[in-house]
Amino acid sequence: KVNVSDPEDGTIDCTKVEVKFTLGHDSHGHDITTEHGCEGTIKTAMEGGHDPNANIYGGISASYTDNGGGGQAKLTGKDTSRLQPRHRQAEHYDDSFGVTTPSKSSAHGGKTVGDIHNDDWISFNTYVLGGTTKLTARISSAGSGGFLEVRTGSPTGKILGSGPVPVTGSWDTFQDIDIPLRGAPKKQTELFLVFKGGDGALYDIDDFELSNSPVDKTAKRVLVFSKTAGF
Repeated sequence: KVNVSDPEDGTIDCTKVEVKFTLGHDSHGHDITTEHGCEGTIKTAMEGGHDPNANIYGGISASYTDNGGGGQAKLTGKDTSRLQPRHRQAEHYDDSFGVTTPSKSSAHGGKTVGDIHNDDWISFNTYVLGGTTKLTARISSAGSGGFLEVRTGSPTGKILGSGPVPVTGSWDTFQDIDIPLRGAPKKQTELFLVFKGGDGALYDIDDFELSNSPVDKTAKRVLVFSKTAGF
């Protein structure tokens, strides 16, 4: 649903409201589908031929061009919202502190977040986490292991969950850990993964997946956007 207001136009002609679904990849995007109207549904897409480990995401944009007036040219207003995938490569973070992204052939996508020490962190913009009850992370450790905290807003913000990270015996030996989440906010927020432990290197994190139901560890993970997205 799209709400448009224009004091000069008065009643909005909804046929002039344009809604697009865009498949984003790194810093650019490809328009996939377009609809017109103030309310309805729009078809989305999956990876669009990209590697599922690539930095891809969905986007919904809505725009309206007014009728001009008073000698002024027509103006177009636009708003956008990013749809983040639930399965995410850790190295695709938006911000970080203290970490590096070493190449590793055993990692999904060829890289991990590594050189992790106590109080380092990574963050991702922007997630709507309402209803999310679990984060599954793929980790490895030939260090001391530690804990993984899931927070919102800041590295010291509201904690949704925390779980132990075991020593796996090798930086190339990965295993999944599940962290139960509680109290996920319904509104948009910045997602933080905060790393805790003792001295020295703690562990590497390859990727993570957010879930609102128990994770089937025997299933193949794929990146999927819903077939339709309401607007």
